[in-house]
Amino acid sequence: MKGLIIENKTDCEIVSKKIIKFSQEKVFEAWENPSILQFWWGPNGFTNLFLEHHFVENGKWNFVMFSPEGKEYINECVFLSIKKPEFIAWDYLSKPLLQVQVSFKKITETSTEIICKTIFESKMKRDKLLKIVLTKNEEMLNKLEIEMIKIFH
Repeated sequence: MKGLIIENKTDCEIVSKKIIKFSQEKVFEAWENPSILQFWWGPNGFTNLFLEHHFVENGKWNFVMFSPEGKEYINECVFLSIKKPEFIAWDYLSKPLLQVQVSFKKITETSTEIICKTIFESKMKRDKLLKIVLTKNEEMLNKLEIEMIKIFH
């Protein structure tokens, strides 16, 4: 499964959506540009240290997330697919093993729907983390919107 785009595993996935009042290109830029991404990636109160962000297919994305309490979470990822400005997919090589697929759907010239799928290896792992992932993804997408307002307005 690692290294391939996962399809049709709806019982293993968590989907988070948000419409942001920015163009598809600007929203995509906030995901591809590490100098923007580092400020909004992760739940409320978390900060990031990006060690590597090689934004190409098969490129590595390695970073450390720091919780508000100072706990470190090491993250190792590899980008699987990048279709600017519509789609990004990557595998997490750190535990829990999962794949993230993000689609950027143009609603209007100034509005984009983000559809973020987190796909786990099993329904059991998905069910165990469902509430946490939904809450944390919502926080993260809200942080994205706030950061975009700061940068692009």
